[in-house]
Amino acid sequence: MIFNLITPIWGKYNIELFFKVTFKSIFFNGNINELKKYNTTITFCTFKKDIERIHKHLKNFNITNLIVKFVELDNLSKRSNVKRFYHYSVLKGILSEKRNHTKVNFIFQTSDDVHSEKNFENIIKILKKKKECSVYFRK
Repeated sequence: MIFNLITPIWGKYNIELFFKVTFKSIFFNGNINELKKYNTTITFCTFKKDIERIHKHLKNFNITNLIVKFVELDNLSKRSNVKRFYHYSVLKGILSEKRNHTKVNFIFQTSDDVHSEKNFENIIKILKKKKECSVYFRK
């Protein structure tokens, strides 16, 4: 199985929140150990100026067996409204994935998502049972 955690975050506040809440919850029981068994990439969609701040936070976590990559958003139009800009940044993260998209399980995260214990373990169980999975987006 292949996973790509698409993570659009930028700005000091959102990056701090992400690493205090979302990223920390990835290390709950049944999450990180499950992801490390598979080909897992974490794609940070961010501005060039925020990459170093993200790198500093990553040093506090054991991310061996995980691929970390960055997609720079500096060339996206900042004239778009926030919701549109967020969607463009997610799309840019997806398009940066060079592997066959029908084989990649994309997981979309925001700076304030919280993963419960065994969240990824349960997702993997479901994916192993089903041949096809649908993604739903809310407005």
